[in-house]
Amino acid sequence: MNRPAQIRVKRTASVSDRDLSNYYAQLSSLLRAGINLHDAHVSIAGRTRNRALREAAAEIARRTGEGGRASDVMAEYIDVFPPHAVAMIRAAEQGGFLPEAYEMLREQASGRASINQWFYWVRWLGYQGLLALALLVSAMTALWQAFHAGGNFPYFFVRSLLTRTLPLALLGIAVVMIIRFLLHSHSTLRLRHKLILRAPYGFGKRARAEAIYFFVWTLRKLSAAGLPPQTAWALAAGTSPNGEYAERLYAAAEGPRENEPLSSFIERTGLFEPDDETMLKVAEQAGDVHGALDALFEAASEEYQQGKAATRLGLTSLGCLVFILTTGGAIIYFAANYYARMFEEVDKWIQSP
Repeated sequence: MNRPAQIRVKRTASVSDRDLSNYYAQLSSLLRAGINLHDAHVSIAGRTRNRALREAAAEIARRTGEGGRASDVMAEYIDVFPPHAVAMIRAAEQGGFLPEAYEMLREQASGRASINQWFYWVRWLGYQGLLALALLVSAMTALWQAFHAGGNFPYFFVRSLLTRTLPLALLGIAVVMIIRFLLHSHSTLRLRHKLILRAPYGFGKRARAEAIYFFVWTLRKLSAAGLPPQTAWALAAGTSPNGEYAERLYAAAEGPRENEPLSSFIERTGLFEPDDETMLKVAEQAGDVHGALDALFEAASEEYQQGKAATRLGLTSLGCLVFILTTGGAIIYFAANYYARMFEEVDKWIQSP
């Protein structure tokens, strides 16, 4: 089984999930309307606002007009198209279901954009809480300095902000920027995908369900197109959005396995329930593989919907936790540095000469 060959990489700015969702939606609509892939990309390249996406669409239009494949061009734009999107279009080109493939990619990109929107308010709560705590620390420090020095609270407050809060804030911003860089770096992609499978708050459940959902959907379409089991499996493996799962799916069908059925590959992955393996084995004996894959897809779809719901609930729980920790930290700090310290400072002031 051959994996995708090495390609020339063209680095660009990244593209948001919302922009990708709109791009995939336009392609799906244009192809369903009977417009060929070249003309569809010419149309999109002429009106999309995102520079990187416009460049990629124009290059796809040029290469497909010369008889090339869209997936080969997509593979070169690693900052625009994720690996599973390239694999999805490569599979669709061989299976003949490009409009449906672009619609599935639209669904996946739209889902990621929706999760990011849910995550905005969690980040907002965290930033606001940390800002309030930083200001409170400076205010308490300035309060007692002014108390001992005989006033001028604004001066001590500004000095505390510049000498304590600002350096810590800059350090925090630097840490956040480093983390963001690592989260968007291609060198850490495999590690991120491995960690997300074990993440709490519904993220891991959603990632696992999403990986199987898109794989089974593609395998189902390729099988219906009449491709041999190993070829169909090889093409579908890369469409899993999670790189760790994609590798395990690839490994299950590597080697000289042209005569093995799909049930053997599924059993070898360790990613499916025993009942799923049994159902597919029985279906292969009865000659109804397509029906078994349809049932497998329905189960994967249900798991995927549950995973998305679990992530939304997890983000809500995470937001509440962030709010409690930051608010609670501010209250505890204020109580410890004002009420608990007030009597001690007043006694020292009274006893001072």
